[in-house]
Amino acid sequence: MFALRRFGAVVLALTFVLAAAPVRAEEQPPVDKLLPNDTEMVFTIKPKAIFDSQLAKRHGVTDAAKQGLESIDEVQSILKELNFNPLTDLEQLTFAICSGSDPDKGLVIFRGKFDIEKFRTKADEAAKDHKDVVTVHMSPDGMGGQHTVYEIAFPGSNQPLFVSLANKNIIVAGAAKDYVLDALDKVTGKKTTQLKNKDTAELLTRLDPKMAVAVAMPAKTLSDNPQMPAQAQEFLKKMTDVVLGVEIDKDVKVHVVVTAKKAADAMALNQSLTQGINTGTALLSLLANNEPGLQPVLDLLKSIRPKLKDRTIMVELEISGDTIEKLLKEIKP
Repeated sequence: MFALRRFGAVVLALTFVLAAAPVRAEEQPPVDKLLPNDTEMVFTIKPKAIFDSQLAKRHGVTDAAKQGLESIDEVQSILKELNFNPLTDLEQLTFAICSGSDPDKGLVIFRGKFDIEKFRTKADEAAKDHKDVVTVHMSPDGMGGQHTVYEIAFPGSNQPLFVSLANKNIIVAGAAKDYVLDALDKVTGKKTTQLKNKDTAELLTRLDPKMAVAVAMPAKTLSDNPQMPAQAQEFLKKMTDVVLGVEIDKDVKVHVVVTAKKAADAMALNQSLTQGINTGTALLSLLANNEPGLQPVLDLLKSIRPKLKDRTIMVELEISGDTIEKLLKEIKP
């Protein structure tokens, strides 16, 4: 049971890493060379830009992340064994989504600095001690060697995770082994990414590598998801794609660009968005009379001014550090 708890601590440590690991934004652009050929959506996060920002330092975010890791002895023990500090060694996290309805189609790419021998030793140890949880797969790499892929069966889940330690700078993971093996072939140079969807290829070039968070998604990928609400489907059918970026320093700047299929669709979407903002502003204005704490939110909503040009709707939102501080004060117990 103790060993299983240790394995759970590894998962917890990696989960924390996903939410709190830094990156050198200028080194790794959102268009990763390991993306699957059928990539449709890309999401990247570069937490170092967040932790190094004046805003994060001002509110103790970086210190809180460090203390969070240090507060769990088991996590600290495992990280020490791996010679891995998620706050300094993980440089970029990229999610490639290849289908809006099939969770197996996709890949997660970790880039950073990994003590690969210690990682492999720990992974092999887990496979030996927890055979019902970790399985090792060996596949020819086509170059006289072998790819090693670890299959992790999480308790209570029917969806396994396949993980491979590609080299000292790259770890890849996915719900389907084929996607992981394909990425490994690209690491060795046996294959290169050739995006099938030319619209997606063009869309990815519009991602700004300096953003702390960047998202590029064709609307069709989302609309194909049967779980998408009917009202959202209606809006998505009028769109071609959405590009979002978040920049963080002493303030937070959000950039959103929506491209519609036709100019008339863009006009209709802009009208709906403007009406929604106006309705929300009116409602908050009434509530703020009795709840002064809502005033920062009201000021924020008032600052949103969508810009319409042909088939494009642009929304730029700047949240000042002072406004964020006021909001934080209001939500603190």
